[in-house]
Amino acid sequence: MNECRQKRKLGHQSLSFYEADLHARLATCGLTPRQQQVVVLVMRGLSNREIATKLLIEEYTVKVHLRDIFYRLKIHRRTALLTKIFQLTHAN
Repeated sequence: MNECRQKRKLGHQSLSFYEADLHARLATCGLTPRQQQVVVLVMRGLSNREIATKLLIEEYTVKVHLRDIFYRLKIHRRTALLTKIFQLTHAN
């Protein structure tokens, strides 16, 4: 089976091979598993409200996670987050 089509269970969500690799790379940046989930959902284009609904948390909590993610990755915007993810996944 093609690696990109492999699925892996992580909590209640299934992740593609790419997203599982992304979680591993984000962990090396010091992001918590919850922050990693937020990053994946941002990548999918979800709004803060949609992320909160999907993760069963408050929208304010999503904002706090994003603030902490931006701080750890030394970025300031969602677009910079996408650029950083691209750099992480295409390194090496």
